[in-house]
Amino acid sequence: MVRSMTGYGKYIYENSTLKIQCEIKSVNHRYLDINVKIPRYILKYEETIKRIAKQNIVRGKVDIYFSFDFLSDSLIKIVPDLNIAKSYLNAFNSIKETINIPGELYISDFIKLPDIISRQEQDIDDNILSNGINLVLKGALEDFNNMRINEGNQLKKDLLDKIGNIENIISSIESISYTLVDEYKLKLEQRISSILENIPVDEDRLAMEIVIFADRSGIDEEITRLKSHIIQFKQILENEDIIGRKLDFLIQEINRECNTIGSKSTNLTITNQVVELKTELEKIREQVQNIE
Repeated sequence: MVRSMTGYGKYIYENSTLKIQCEIKSVNHRYLDINVKIPRYILKYEETIKRIAKQNIVRGKVDIYFSFDFLSDSLIKIVPDLNIAKSYLNAFNSIKETINIPGELYISDFIKLPDIISRQEQDIDDNILSNGINLVLKGALEDFNNMRINEGNQLKKDLLDKIGNIENIISSIESISYTLVDEYKLKLEQRISSILENIPVDEDRLAMEIVIFADRSGIDEEITRLKSHIIQFKQILENEDIIGRKLDFLIQEINRECNTIGSKSTNLTITNQVVELKTELEKIREQVQNIE
């Protein structure tokens, strides 16, 4: 199964007193990097959240967000800080008396001051809180993974199309390579004849030159390895789960064989097709970077 490293998931749990929402977002990353952003009063659940996430995600930079809304007044308490309010009042009175500023203070003036009034969430039963967190996290992870699988299926289809293009190019290179030695022999004979005219050609020396050329320009081994790598590429796409790094390694190996063929080639058509190969391979490499 192919899974994208890019995904988004969301889940909401709500009862008569509490609403919990979890969102998960991820982007490409070489390793697994999980960041959890939660309110301070559930910080003790952070490691549990990470542990559950790691059971479902292998690679990617992942952000997990939790938000809480208290739907019952019994869970929220508005608390005035009377000591701070008295300090403000004393300060105002001191300024008024010292500078002789006219006017009166009203309650609306105090409400606007920082730290006068705070909103406090009351303690929630640990079982309710823990169950709610687990529920929304697993729901968000399921939504998140479904999106990654759907995107992975699209990536798989695209990769199979591109690897098919590469197979066609390799077949074309292989068919051309079969004629290279005969073409070289003919050109060599014609060149020698044009230079030496009526002087007999040393057939043994000619044969040796052809053998050296065949050995130097032969790409049979490279073609065989390319075909093997492509078979592996398809098998991994069809049969394995965590495949991003394996595919990335195979792409490097395919690229190495392409470079070798390009360096050996004396045929312009093969050279141009190697360029096509590397262009298609670069497209595949970019796609593979998105796969878990």
